Amino acid sequence: MHRLPLLLLFCCTALRLFGGAPAGVQAREMELVGFFKSYTGASSFESALRDSLSKQFRRRLVELLQNESSLGYEFDSLRHYVSITQSADGRLRSFSWDEREGGSWRDMTCFAQFRGGDGKLHVQQLDTDRETETGDFSDVRIYSIHMVERNGRPAYLLLGSGTHGSGLHHSSARLLTIGRSHLEPCSDAFDGAAELVSEIPRTYPIDMRYDERRQVLVYNDYKWTDASSGKTRCLRVTELFLENGRFRKKA
Repeated sequence: MHRLPLLLLFCCTALRLFGGAPAGVQAREMELVGFFKSYTGASSFESALRDSLSKQFRRRLVELLQNESSLGYEFDSLRHYVSITQSADGRLRSFSWDEREGGSWRDMTCFAQFRGGDGKLHVQQLDTDRETETGDFSDVRIYSIHMVERNGRPAYLLLGSGTHGSGLHHSSARLLTIGRSHLEPCSDAFDGAAELVSEIPRTYPIDMRYDERRQVLVYNDYKWTDASSGKTRCLRVTELFLENGRFRKKA
């Protein structure tokens, strides 16, 4: 028997074995693991099957994350395949993963689970699925979430990393606030921009991090500089300081 049907059979069996609220979440988690292994393990000759399983994985993940019983669940099995990061107050959690489509461009997908201002649990996709067309850098794996204050209310600093190939990789920072039912980007969070992106050669570490004690966002940047022998590029460490809920370079 083909390994993909075997994995799907395992998923269905898991659903029959587990019962009750917590166990039901565990069963649905194992189903997600099975779908993830199936579609990321499918070959390029099985594109139709892969696309179908990928859509089912996303749909079932969103359905589960919209369920109140999933909010405090750790997803110990799923986190072996999906990067799960949570804010200190527990109101925001990200789920991001590599679609594993091959090639040097890593197609990252990210969903956020959060408690909205309406008191309900919501799920929102943070990437666009169109980065190969637009060149945007929203396709990142979120590796840390930090809380800062902005206009007297909490805001969430999301740091992520990814690569679009060509020997480069990138880090990004976004500052979001929680609205009634959506995450709202802060349009002037980083020197007047809604997003901070640093793309550097993969021979250098990304190393974007937030120093909570100093309230400073630190990252490696790679800039063109003019030299007598022509244009060269150099790596430099850049710092942005948090001031009134916005990150700014020191004058």
